[in-house]
Amino acid sequence: MPEGGPVHFDCRVEPTDDSSLRIDWFFNGRPFATGSRVRTINDFGYISLDMDYVYPRDSGEYTCRATNNWGTASTKARLTCKGKDERLFM
Repeated sequence: MPEGGPVHFDCRVEPTDDSSLRIDWFFNGRPFATGSRVRTINDFGYISLDMDYVYPRDSGEYTCRATNNWGTASTKARLTCKGKDERLFM
């Protein structure tokens, strides 16, 4: 992923009508907060994390964790973002 580009992660969860369901995002094992360039969606089982643009410091492991009264499930993805200067030497 080149620096400055957008990133989109998504997954599906069930049951979609579980009032005890909680969705948490983590970056390298730590809670990941949304901000001006980061948005999350939790809509009827569709879960997503979007970043308008990324920097090399955003490289790492992203985890989406779903928790309800019956347990926890998670999925992970890895992002590698190359800086503008790094791409010149490839």
